[in-house]
Amino acid sequence: MKLLLVLSALAIASCTKEPRSSCDTFYCVDGQECVERRYGEPVCECISECKEPKAPVCGSNGKDLKTFESECDLLKYSCEMKDVETIIKVADTSCEEDFIEKKEKSESLEKDESREKPVVCPRKERDNLRSAIMAWLKSNLNVEEDHRSYKGLLFTYFNKYDENKDGSLDTMEFIKIMEEDDTIAKVLPSTVSTNPMIQGLCMSELLAITDEDSDYKLTFDEFHKCFDPAFVPPHQQCTLEGRMYNDGEEIEQSCNTCKCACGNWVCTHNPCDGEENSSKAKFLRDDQM
Repeated sequence: MKLLLVLSALAIASCTKEPRSSCDTFYCVDGQECVERRYGEPVCECISECKEPKAPVCGSNGKDLKTFESECDLLKYSCEMKDVETIIKVADTSCEEDFIEKKEKSESLEKDESREKPVVCPRKERDNLRSAIMAWLKSNLNVEEDHRSYKGLLFTYFNKYDENKDGSLDTMEFIKIMEEDDTIAKVLPSTVSTNPMIQGLCMSELLAITDEDSDYKLTFDEFHKCFDPAFVPPHQQCTLEGRMYNDGEEIEQSCNTCKCACGNWVCTHNPCDGEENSSKAKFLRDDQM
């Protein structure tokens, strides 16, 4: 009788025990596959082999592009390198084909005069303006009986422009350099030299290259670095969805056009699909695009 009771209890326990998990009911994220280990629960591991047909895709780690033989290979690589870098797919073609396609699209947008373009200061014009200001500053050292050094001359003008005497030049004070001599603006194309808005943008971009604490002001050290002939301004690129774009390249965003200028995307902002927003230009970060 006791034996019968023990067997009955074991049978009940066996019936109420949850069934053992298997890969049939186990979910793994992209780039992983379920593997059943002997005497253990199923686990997710990186895909061991991709068997799907080859269809190149382009992946990016946010800086560099790499072509993979298939989306499976991209996901497999991303899984294996998860502790080193994050890879995302940016195109359903090879990176080379994607580059050519984006380049042709950008050139087509640049030539399309019927499309509204954002107002920008290109890196080339920013650097031309900087060179013109330095040439004007150096010409002032040739004045008879002027024994100041170039740095001393910069310090003199820094104090002159610092109207509120707070030890730094804000954007409006910095822009007053343009008022010193008419020859400064003349080195720029007519589309820039006759447009106060673009001149202001170029001066703002010039201020930004040495504004190390991003407070929209320049201390004297930052001001000196900005016009130091030994300093080489950076050639920033713009990023979008893991791709890098050169200065001046354009992209299409719905009914608007965005242009890369000095490392920033500048876009028109026209109402699309019934939107009621007014038309204006604005800056967009990569995560807003």
